[in-house]
Order: sequence, then structure tokens, then C-alpha cells
Amino acid sequence: MLKIILKRKHHKIIVKGISVFLFFLFCQPILLFANEVSASKGSCLKEEYITKLKNGTINWSTGFITAKGKAAPSKEDKEKPSNSIPGAAKTEANKNLIEILKNIKIAEKSVKDFGASNDNIMAQIENTISDISVIKQRYTSDGALEIEVATSMYGGFLQLILPNEIAQIPEIQSIETNSEIQKQRGKYTGLVLDARGLKFEPVLYPLIKDEHGGEIYSSVLINREYAVQHGVCKYFCSMEKAVINERVGKNPLVLKGLRIGEDKNSIILNKTDAEKIEKIIEHHSFFKECRVIIVLD
Repeated sequence: MLKIILKRKHHKIIVKGISVFLFFLFCQPILLFANEVSASKGSCLKEEYITKLKNGTINWSTGFITAKGKAAPSKEDKEKPSNSIPGAAKTEANKNLIEILKNIKIAEKSVKDFGASNDNIMAQIENTISDISVIKQRYTSDGALEIEVATSMYGGFLQLILPNEIAQIPEIQSIETNSEIQKQRGKYTGLVLDARGLKFEPVLYPLIKDEHGGEIYSSVLINREYAVQHGVCKYFCSMEKAVINERVGKNPLVLKGLRIGEDKNSIILNKTDAEKIEKIIEHHSFFKECRVIIVLD
């Protein structure tokens, strides 16, 4: 009888062991993939919103992108140092930087997806990123050289990949006769949109919409010159820092986002806030100059 009980316990242990093994065999790749995806999501660092990647970072608050490259000497080089190591490390860093740029989301699509319909776009992007600068370099204990490079996402890069709908808006001189409008003019100098808690992931061209899908902040109001030079908006982690940032001026309008749009690249405002923006005459001016900051967590 004792032998039978021991045999049954031994059988249960074996079955349990096999189950645990199968769980890790099939689920571990899924867990690793989940960790890899979450690692690419942005987070707050010193009140700036930064996406950390395997070989670099995207700083959505400053507009700077960094990438790392590494080159190790061969056996011959260890005995006699080669001048090719710094060049190889920088080439690797530049390659990683281009790869990061390709995977940035414009709106619902990434730069890479956008380039799939344009054979020359990726080549143009590589030619445009000419102001890459080395910001760090260090030698490791094995003699390898690590180099970190940086560039701005503004300027030539945005000129290439921002939608054509964002065009130059001509200056229109108007004469206001309504005294109330005259009093309102200049009251607000920008928009700070609180999107904390919405799990919004930064894109280069975010939209602000009302609850019915109507576009409040979009290409119709944005001047391409400002968008290219300063970005369509900036992202911060601190409301305190956002409201005093020079981008939104001395008296920004502060609103709370209601939810993320189904397209994942828009933030929805409630009816009251949407109507409030529409009634503010000066919103045409600060939207045109992209005076918008989105606060994330």
C-alpha cells in the first residue's frame, strides 16, 4: 500500500514538472516579447518624456535623438592600435540612429511605413541627417570603443516626412470691429493639454479632436514652417514645467484630455473644452505657430 502511495506521489511530481517545463517552453518567448515591447515605451526622466531603445533614445521634450555604436579591435589591432576603430564605431552609431528615425511614428504610421510608398524617401532622410554630432565616447576594458551620437528630429527630417496637408499659411491682415473680440485677443498664448492617465504614446503629428471626431488642432491650422522648425508639439512629464515653458507663452490655456482616439494618434476633448477653444479667437494664432505642449506620465 505504501509503495502505491509513493508511486502516485512520484507520478504527480513528474506531471507537475512537465507542466512547468511546457509553460516556460511556450510562454517564455511571449514574456520576452512583452518585455521588449514595454521597454520601447516612453517614460519620465527628469521631467522630460524619453523613449529608451536598445541602441539609443528619443527625447520628446527636446527633440533630440541619440544612438550608440561600438567597435572592438581585432587581435592584430590589440597589439597595434588601429585608427579604423573610431570610424567603425561612429558608422555603427549612425546606422542605429537612422534605424531609430525609421521607426518613429508620424501619426498612425511609422517613418518606415511612410517610406514604403516612396522609394527615395529613406535615402533622402539619410542624406538630410548631416548634423550628427558625437556627444560621448569611451573605451571599455577589452579595448572596444563606444560612441554616442545625437541629432535633432526637427528641420530637414520633419520637412521630408510631415504630411503635405501641413502647408504654408499666408499671413492674413484682418480688421476687428467687435470690441469684445479686441479685449479677448492676446488672452491666451498657447495650449497645455493634460493627457496623463490616457496612456498616449508620442507621435510626430498628433491631432486634437472633439467627441464627434471633428479636428480641433490639425493641418488646417498648422503653418508648415513652424512645424518643421519646432515640431507640431512637445511632450513633457511635468505640468509645472509645461505651463512656464516659453513655447506656450506667459498665459497658456490648460485643458484635460478625455480619452485617446481610435486612431491612437489623437486626443479627444470633452464638449465643453472643445467649444471653449473654438470660441477663443487667438487659438488660430497659437495653433498656427504650434504653441502646444502635451503632458504625459
